[in-house]
Amino acid sequence: MASVPLLSVGFQHRKCDAYIKRVVGLPGEVVRIDRSGAVWINGQWLDEPYVRNWCSPQQPCSPLTIKVSPGAVLVLGDNRPNSQDSRLWGALPSDEIIGTARFRFWPPGQFGNLPEAYSDLAQQDR
Repeated sequence: MASVPLLSVGFQHRKCDAYIKRVVGLPGEVVRIDRSGAVWINGQWLDEPYVRNWCSPQQPCSPLTIKVSPGAVLVLGDNRPNSQDSRLWGALPSDEIIGTARFRFWPPGQFGNLPEAYSDLAQQDR
């Protein structure tokens, strides 16, 4: 199982809309995303306890396999069937990142600071 730090970033894609997405791939990593939205990094499955809305056979995700280029990251939304993310745009140039998400507004029952690690998030979301 792949282990990566929790990092949600805010960015302005194509100089228009601002988004918050989760970084799942760093420069040099080979990332594979299957039709369910599950992620493998360099051949290791990424455990994502925070993803609650996976793609289904009736509404499959766009699969993708990509080696992340230097100066870029791969980003995904947690709502896999409905997210505009690297599956649509490809790798995101790192210079488009404008910040790191630190606070959660939705859902209202989880309003507050975002945890610093996957294990903290998994415990908080249960």
